[in-house]
Amino acid sequence: MIKTLVSYPDKCTGCHRCEMWCALTKEGSHNPVHARIHVLRREPGLDVPDVCLHCGICIGACSFGA
Repeated sequence: MIKTLVSYPDKCTGCHRCEMWCALTKEGSHNPVHARIHVLRREPGLDVPDVCLHCGICIGACSFGA
């Protein structure tokens, strides 16, 4: 069975909480640059999570279910 992460950009608020959680859990760093997921700002008010499709540790960090 293949697992895949699916993001919901319409729910993303651009808080970057998923980046922080991923960086802390996977790299032991508080620096979101080291995260394996990144939230990209396409235009004002449109933030899109760019997921790595790996472990899914970022899912629980999102309080909006994005």
